[in-house]
Amino acid sequence: MQRHLRIRLLLVAAIAAMAGAVWLASESQRSAANASFGELEAAQSVLTAMFEQQGGVRGFVETGRPAFLQEYEEGRQSFEGALARVRRGVAGDGADLRRAIAEQERAARVWQAAADAAIGRVEVSGTGPGLTSGALHHKALFASFRIEHDRLVDRLKNERSSKQLRAGLVAVGLVLLLSLLFVALGYLFIERGARAEARRRELQVQFGEVLGVARSETECYDVLRRHLERSLPGASAVVLNRNNSADRLEARTPLPTTSQLAGRLSGASPDACLSIRTGKSHAEHAGGDRLLNCELCGGIGPNATCVPSLVGGEVVGSVLVEHPRPLRPHESEGLRASVAEAAPVIANQRNLVLAEMRAATDALTGLANARAVHETLKRMVAQSLRTLKPLAAVLFDLDHFKQVNDVYGHGKGDEVLAAMADAARSGIREADFVGRYGGEEFLILLPDTEAEGARVVAEKLRACFSAVKVGGLERRVTASFGVAVMPDDAIDAGELMRSADRALYAAKAGGRDRVETLPRDKRPAGELVPAGSLSGARAGR
Repeated sequence: MQRHLRIRLLLVAAIAAMAGAVWLASESQRSAANASFGELEAAQSVLTAMFEQQGGVRGFVETGRPAFLQEYEEGRQSFEGALARVRRGVAGDGADLRRAIAEQERAARVWQAAADAAIGRVEVSGTGPGLTSGALHHKALFASFRIEHDRLVDRLKNERSSKQLRAGLVAVGLVLLLSLLFVALGYLFIERGARAEARRRELQVQFGEVLGVARSETECYDVLRRHLERSLPGASAVVLNRNNSADRLEARTPLPTTSQLAGRLSGASPDACLSIRTGKSHAEHAGGDRLLNCELCGGIGPNATCVPSLVGGEVVGSVLVEHPRPLRPHESEGLRASVAEAAPVIANQRNLVLAEMRAATDALTGLANARAVHETLKRMVAQSLRTLKPLAAVLFDLDHFKQVNDVYGHGKGDEVLAAMADAARSGIREADFVGRYGGEEFLILLPDTEAEGARVVAEKLRACFSAVKVGGLERRVTASFGVAVMPDDAIDAGELMRSADRALYAAKAGGRDRVETLPRDKRPAGELVPAGSLSGARAGR
């Protein structure tokens, strides 16, 4: 839209300039015509003055009356004035015109000298019909003047035609020059605009392609931030996520070190962002007078624009861009288009993560399920072998859990499992792992932990479980623990699980509610025991 407006303005400017050039050329032609007309009129006045002089001389010679002599003097004065006007008119013209005027003046002066002589003779000897009047009239003196005068008039007419032709050529040349100039400017402008538009489209296409192959929600956020900062020179972008469960706004990309946004985001609720609150784009400008300023982007820099991230009509976050100058219309449109394009991709990544978490999570306890246990076991065993650091496995099973189900029902049994899972989760480090291996059996993996450290953890959990109270359950819930450690008790994942299971079997056989480790001379052989089979084999223990 803005590009089309500029093209229209350029066309208007070109038309106005060409119209001005034509007007200037026509004014030049008119001025040249007026000047030529004035010169011809002055030349004609010279001829008229000569005729007046000729008539005065002839009348005075034939009659001797002083009135004719006065007519001669007036004609001579008129001649001098007309001659001066002709000289002024051709002052800026060529030497040929000046020579023609000089030749005309020379012929006129010769005739005037002869006229003055004739007047003197009349004044001395009196008038006479044949004295000099016929000679003055018919001799070549006046004819010579007429010849030079006609030559001057011809030259003036030729000069007039030349001036008009030059003015016309100037007009045509000026129009052509302006046309070429505006064509060149238009080409450069349109070509530049076309290149800029092509560049914007290329960046947008590249953005969509890279966004489509992003492997995580975090990577999508980073791609969006980099794209916006590349598309808007000098700008810095921050992707904000709406955390509804905690009722706060979180930055999902690094914050600019010089921005005030870090302090304002601390404890900020989603409604602190006007873009999220209204579901519309919001812009802040330095010195702007707004009825309501945004708590986040208001006054953080010269200019800031915030665009909501919408998925299915729901605002899930926003993108805040700080930029040194106000955004142009096409830049604002590109910003909104980029955020709109990224929003569903980010939502899909988020849903995919949630789906994977649900697929790997036990619905009852909230711990990792059997599939996730096996995958985590393989990964942590491989890490232990790679780093040459020990990995402890703690397998525990609730004692007499079948009796709980039989006496109190499966609902109460589920409550017991959930309570034990919470206790296990709270009793380990952040780097440790706990999952439901199957039934009432759970597995804890402790990286970089020797056998004695694993036994301490197991003892703490055993004591914690004994202290857990479940409403409506009039009995104490205990658990038996089996501990095995790589590489002391096993060299792979299957052997580690078998060793832990053998230690758990020993704890059950030793009276339950206890922690046992596997003696080194009793390492098991065989394959990894499937999830659920161990607890099934020990059902009712």
